[in-house]
Amino acid sequence: VIPDVAAGSTTFTARPTASAATSLSVTVSPGSQTAAPGDSGVLRVSVYADGPGTVSGTLTVAGPTGWTVGPGPQTFHLVSDGSPVHERLDVYYLKIPSGAAGSDRIGVAATTTSGVTARGTATLQVIETKTLYDFANGSTQGWTAGPGVSSVAVVQTFANGPGKCAPGPDCLEAAGESLPGDAPRVVEVTPTSPLNLAGVTALVVYLDSYGGAPGRTGYEATVTVVSGSHTLVSSEPISANTWNKVTVTTLGSWPYAGDVTQLQVAFNATGTTELWTPEFQVGGVFAVDG
Repeated sequence: VIPDVAAGSTTFTARPTASAATSLSVTVSPGSQTAAPGDSGVLRVSVYADGPGTVSGTLTVAGPTGWTVGPGPQTFHLVSDGSPVHERLDVYYLKIPSGAAGSDRIGVAATTTSGVTARGTATLQVIETKTLYDFANGSTQGWTAGPGVSSVAVVQTFANGPGKCAPGPDCLEAAGESLPGDAPRVVEVTPTSPLNLAGVTALVVYLDSYGGAPGRTGYEATVTVVSGSHTLVSSEPISANTWNKVTVTTLGSWPYAGDVTQLQVAFNATGTTELWTPEFQVGGVFAVDG
């Protein structure tokens, strides 16, 4: 609105102003996520600007030492009528190096041609998984029948759902004895040399089982980590006829994790003492770092 214009003919002339953002900001989505060494992924970067005209500049990305990130500098070109505008660009992280477990950040910086800069970051929790036992090539890898189990064997298919091993093609099947449903059926391994699990944040066991226990209220898995006379026991409810990831999250704070002399995996029904002869499968045991 231009007030007090005299009567008659008036000429108005418009011209572009200098490219100078009055505000600039950057968001990165997702702001946090998990990844594993060797993974690749895409981050969505939005550059927001509020300026009197055209706001142009360059977006750059930087990752931790050893990471591959890209692409190189990207230009943005925002045309505003005085209202906030934005442009979305993609950046990538590629080939996360082995040994990068822990929390790392990828940083982005948007800089206008007039020198205004805004920064954003994405946090990646890098998780490295080490296979301890996978029963590959038909080997029990030292696992034996414990209390309540008559025998163990490596299989690729089995009678209960889902009928196939996970995460690999082979798994350890345990034949349970005829016992009360709530009695634990145990498989166990004594490593030839103690396992050093110091610094590991979690132990993960893949477990599947029969269902149909008479009178049951549910099913339960128990993982016991042994170091000499010390034990770390973790139990959690599971579902039958499907693969469960049973996780021991307290391993990282256990002071004896550097000298693990035995692992035990047990399965039982809950809420019933009726006789039952189940089978269950262990798909693998993994140490998670990160």
